[in-house]
Amino acid sequence: MREPHDDRNTTWTYARPLVTGVFHTMFRMRFVDIENVPLTGPAVISPNHISPLDPLIVGVGTAKHCSRMIRFLSGTEFFAQPWVGKGLRALDQIPLRRGENDLEALGNAIDAAKEGSLVGLFPEGKINNGPDLLRGRRGAARIAVASGAPLLPVGIWGTQVRFPGGGWKMRRPIHPTVVVVYGEPIPVDQDATSAREILHITDDLMSELAKLRDRAKELAGRKGYAWD
Repeated sequence: MREPHDDRNTTWTYARPLVTGVFHTMFRMRFVDIENVPLTGPAVISPNHISPLDPLIVGVGTAKHCSRMIRFLSGTEFFAQPWVGKGLRALDQIPLRRGENDLEALGNAIDAAKEGSLVGLFPEGKINNGPDLLRGRRGAARIAVASGAPLLPVGIWGTQVRFPGGGWKMRRPIHPTVVVVYGEPIPVDQDATSAREILHITDDLMSELAKLRDRAKELAGRKGYAWD
C-alpha cells in the first residue's frame, strides 16, 4: 500500500492556498472532528451533497488536517468542459458516467483506494435541494468492500446558501457559516459481496450521514440558511 505522500497532488499543493483564501472570503468555515480523517492509508469519503462547492470545501478541510487530497468521482460532463475538465484532470479526479453502471470508474476508484488514496463519492448521486437525504446509491459501499477501505461519512451544511444546485446566489447572510462534520470511519467486511450486504452497508452509511448533516446544520445555527 502506498504512503500518503503519493496522494499529495502537485496542482492541489499550489492551488489549495488560493482556494482556501477564496472560501474564507465567502464563508465562515468550521471543520468538526477532522481528526477522523486517517493520516495514512485509504478511506472512502462520503459526504451529503448540497452544492457544487462541496468537493472543494471537504477537500480544503481534509488537506488542512493532513495535507492529503481526495480523488472524487466526478461526472464526465464536467470533464468535457474545457477549463473545468482541465482542472479535474490536473487534480487526478476520476471520471464517472453518471446514471450508468460505470464499472470502469468503479474499478479506477477501487484501485486508487487499494493504493492508499482517499477516494470521494457522494452517495446521494447528485445535488440534493430538498430537506431529506436522497436514497443512497451503493457505489461507495462497493468501493469500500472491494478495497478494504473504511467508509467515512461527512455531513456538510451551508454551501447551498451561496451556491445551491440552481446556481450562484447573492443573499443574506453575506458571510454564511459552512460546517463540515467528519464522522467516525465505518469498517466494512470484505466478504460482504452480496447485493443484500452491500445495501445494508449503504443503509448504515446513510443513517450516519443524516445524523452528521443534522449536526452540521445545528452548528451552523442562524448563520446558515435552510432551503429558502
